[in-house]
Amino acid sequence: MIVQKTVFISYRRINSFIARAVYQNLSTHGFDTFMDVETLDAGAFDQMLLNQIAARAHFVLILTPTALERCANPGDWLRREIEHAIDLRRNIVPLMFDNFEYSTVTQYLTGKLSVLPSYNAIRVYTDYFDEAMERLRERFLRVPLEVVLHPTPPQENQSLQEKQHVAKSQPKVSTEDLEVERYIERAKQHIEANNWDYAIMDCEHALQLHPNLAEAYAQIARARLGMEDFDGAYQEAQYAIRLDPANTTAYLVSGQVDLEEERYQSALQHFQNALQLSPNNADLYLKRGTAYYYTGDFKRAIADYTQSLSLIPRTEIYWQRGTAYMRLGDYIRSNQDFEEYIANGGSDPDAAREMIEKNNAKHNRP
Repeated sequence: MIVQKTVFISYRRINSFIARAVYQNLSTHGFDTFMDVETLDAGAFDQMLLNQIAARAHFVLILTPTALERCANPGDWLRREIEHAIDLRRNIVPLMFDNFEYSTVTQYLTGKLSVLPSYNAIRVYTDYFDEAMERLRERFLRVPLEVVLHPTPPQENQSLQEKQHVAKSQPKVSTEDLEVERYIERAKQHIEANNWDYAIMDCEHALQLHPNLAEAYAQIARARLGMEDFDGAYQEAQYAIRLDPANTTAYLVSGQVDLEEERYQSALQHFQNALQLSPNNADLYLKRGTAYYYTGDFKRAIADYTQSLSLIPRTEIYWQRGTAYMRLGDYIRSNQDFEEYIANGGSDPDAAREMIEKNNAKHNRP
């Protein structure tokens, strides 16, 4: 069997420096490597990516502690890439950075992703990056495969060449670049632990190395939002958007601040912008639904709550959708949602029962 030297690199946008470093190393050593360079349509799932996974024997997956978080959304683009590689029986090689551990992300390893821990992985330390890449090239990518490779469709050849040209023309990744991503990754973990000051400190360290890094400003915005510094959060988020109009996090924070400040039309626009970049994000539909609710557009609110439920069923949404149905006077559907809320262990079942009683009183009123 012939050893194939064709590789697809799958990664989160926030880990673009790491992905570029892997891409540059493999390309320098004769591997035909593909990585999608993010543009304004970032987050949108592209059939071309599926086709490039089908055209290549090896699938290198960049894993950091927060990389799999959005895989809770069934339509998440990283999840879909991984699932496609599993379906096609590609040689999947996870590269684990920044002390990534599967044990901390088990809630995201659902469905087909449950097999990820069974693949042989390489733990990569920044100081020993070249040594890890040598192991990748000489051991993990020398596996002969009995799989069918599908050539790139002719109509996609031009787009493929353009993307490869952009990827090849990127500046060489430095040790400082990789350090920046370590700071951002650590900041995100601090935010999840509500350690706002530490998160901001790490982002400021990253900005010392890359002063115009939009993601650093976006993460500072998240931290300030957690601190309820709404003005500061909004300013940081808006600056991140000016630096990078495709930064989903910055639009999300801006929309959340708008909700807090009761600027509902502005919130709708920010959530809409975020959904264009991340169209299968359950949280964004939930938040946009809330903005619609407060504008009095209960039908659109219900549509967004329903879409969010279809992506990730969560008990709280039954309460919110039930309330929206109540405002429309659809007491039967409202009751159905409050009953679902109770059946699924909602935190305040007594309040839901009171809402059902109110609905019944209104529904049976002569």
